[in-house]
Amino acid sequence: MVASVPDDVLYKASGWLDRTDILCQRAVSPSGRDLAQRVIARKAVDAVACRQFAGVYLGNDREPMELQMSPLAVEAIGRVFGLGCERLWAAGTSARSSAALCSFVASTGGGLLELHLSESSVSSDALVEMCRGAPKLRELWGPRAPISDEAIVAIAAACPRLQVVEFSSLGSDLSPVERWQRYFPCLERLTFAPGRRHTLLENISEAARNTRATELDLEGCHIFADEIDAIVGTPVGDRLTSISTQYSGDHSTNIEPEALMAAARGFPRLTELWIPQGTIIPNAAWYADLARIRTFPEIDISSSQATDAHVIAVCRHNPLETLRLRWLDDGPFSGRGFVDGLISSQSAATLRELEITYCGSMEFGPVDLLRLVRACASLTTISWQHDNDDQFPDDWVDSEEDGASPSEIAMCEILAARGGKYEHHIT
Repeated sequence: MVASVPDDVLYKASGWLDRTDILCQRAVSPSGRDLAQRVIARKAVDAVACRQFAGVYLGNDREPMELQMSPLAVEAIGRVFGLGCERLWAAGTSARSSAALCSFVASTGGGLLELHLSESSVSSDALVEMCRGAPKLRELWGPRAPISDEAIVAIAAACPRLQVVEFSSLGSDLSPVERWQRYFPCLERLTFAPGRRHTLLENISEAARNTRATELDLEGCHIFADEIDAIVGTPVGDRLTSISTQYSGDHSTNIEPEALMAAARGFPRLTELWIPQGTIIPNAAWYADLARIRTFPEIDISSSQATDAHVIAVCRHNPLETLRLRWLDDGPFSGRGFVDGLISSQSAATLRELEITYCGSMEFGPVDLLRLVRACASLTTISWQHDNDDQFPDDWVDSEEDGASPSEIAMCEILAARGGKYEHHIT
């Protein structure tokens, strides 16, 4: 079938061919082989743009995996399809597997954009060799093996366009932002390390001066004011709109109140405030002190110690457009007075979005939320998610057993008329 198609038509339609068709085309004639190589080289075949060399699963997710495919096969695939590959996922633990992967990367002709080796244990030298053969890399996920500082510096020089980089922490106690991120100018995010105090503040400042990052990843970390101050006054600090962009619900994340104050003072474009689960705000008056420094249109409260007074104070002292209450089910927050407190605050005139996620047994429900919707003319979106076994007062809903309650139906109609929606998820 492939042989009967004119070359110019086949060349234009090549993006729809799969690998088998390309192999058939190569076998038809020398001109068919040359056409296939041209098609692959211009990266027109989606089927070969992404390549995965899977590993042998040994029952332990923490250990690297050896290649399922033979190294000879990997090299052969590279000779045929390498020029068309832009994204590579690969396992591999033996020296022979590493050599085959190096050969495959070299066969891409410098066109590789993503390299994912987190299932492998290739050496520092092999990783440097691969990166030198892939100068256009934008994403690099390193192996589950120690990578030397010298190798990291060499990789940064070989691949100056890298935006996303991940190296194993094996062999070093330092966080990425302390150890190596300052060498990669195009990084999107500065990453701190969970479970330890960051002490190499000059390295943090250098990374914030030398990179184009617009985000911090503080997930699982305990952050103090001096660590925030290390970023204040740098290009990264001047770009940040949020303290951290990673909100997975890690209970150990703790940004000290003084660090939050330092961020409010020192990050001029900050518009979103995150109070993570491990953070303990001393009292509701703290939010009044914060408002004297800066107010926020977007606040995410996940602190396990957040009280009803804390949440109401947030509404009272900030012109909120977005309020997210997340994972407050194990703390003192009950929602008592929340709706009335919000309605009587300055946020009633500005609030556009309200999210309530896993906040346990609350003393308000759809009847109260409907009052909130009617009182807050700018409110367009409410998202509410909770467990199926959460216990609520018997008179909590004006309800029917199946389907939405009348209050929920009314909310849906009002919010839809405003161009928004009401979402209620029970998991």
